[in-house]
Amino acid sequence: MSYAKHSKEFKKLIQVLDEQSRQSSSHYRFEVMYMAIGGVINQDQNLVLLSGSDAFIDFFLDQFNCMSDLALAQGKAHVYDHLSKCMLQNEDIDMAAQPPSPSRGQATIKMSMLPPSPSSSQVAIKMEATPSDEFDLNINELKARFKALADEHNVELISSRGNFQWKKLGHLFAAAGFVLHNYPEGVPFPSDTAGSKGIAGLKHKEAAILLNSFTHPTHPLMFKRMYKNGVPVTEPAIIGIPPDYDSPFRHGHCKFVDEQMNTDQNGPSCLLLLSSATTKKPPSKKANLWSRALSTKQKTTEDATSQSRTSTKDAATTKASRSKSIAPNV
Repeated sequence: MSYAKHSKEFKKLIQVLDEQSRQSSSHYRFEVMYMAIGGVINQDQNLVLLSGSDAFIDFFLDQFNCMSDLALAQGKAHVYDHLSKCMLQNEDIDMAAQPPSPSRGQATIKMSMLPPSPSSSQVAIKMEATPSDEFDLNINELKARFKALADEHNVELISSRGNFQWKKLGHLFAAAGFVLHNYPEGVPFPSDTAGSKGIAGLKHKEAAILLNSFTHPTHPLMFKRMYKNGVPVTEPAIIGIPPDYDSPFRHGHCKFVDEQMNTDQNGPSCLLLLSSATTKKPPSKKANLWSRALSTKQKTTEDATSQSRTSTKDAATTKASRSKSIAPNV
């Protein structure tokens, strides 16, 4: 079955399940939650859905502190692993049930004409190494980390409809007086993320950089409460990390939550500037040679001056002794 046809069948199934879950809840007081996953490996990556009656809203978030997307990713991995093992078992059964070699005159198929069947380890590695799965895991991990920070600081980051409010992240924390520090360079600000997918609108590389910023060795991503009654519109709500020495910028980028959502490049100084302010740069080889030449010249000058002073002193002593010898006796 083609993907287009399979996708239509999947949508019909979802409509039936949604209708049944609503009727079960409203008429029979049965609360329903279901997970639907397309069963064609390497084709149905996007045919996944977790839904149910209203009683199960935010179930995974409240009970397991994870988003529904993470539960879907785990469910998809479990289903594909199960299906892969079943396929291998069926292949073994088919091979065992094959009739004996055909008699003379019957058509034969050479084994070299058949494509090699993948082993279970090959299937598992292929499923885990797909870029889309890695991206989904990074996005889910980012949601969980920001959700944990929001809960710690009593900020409502999840809307009443269960949506992760990525584009409003700066506004929500700023309203509570918190400033986001060390936002990584090369990642768009939450309000500037392209498209309508929220945090999922980030590119693969941007999501990886943002996730790694939480564990930066010297400047980790963090929220600090700087104001009691909200961040003023004249002050940045997001402050970028100090740029690296090879960055084209001399200062970190900042984001404001005013009406124009302005940005500037007046954040922390470049790491090279910070280090040079406290650490002296070692002299170059040319500077060392120049310093040696100066010290040698200075030493020669001092020796010449010392010899001149000694000669002058001896001359003065000789002149005094002569004057004393020719003085008349009184």
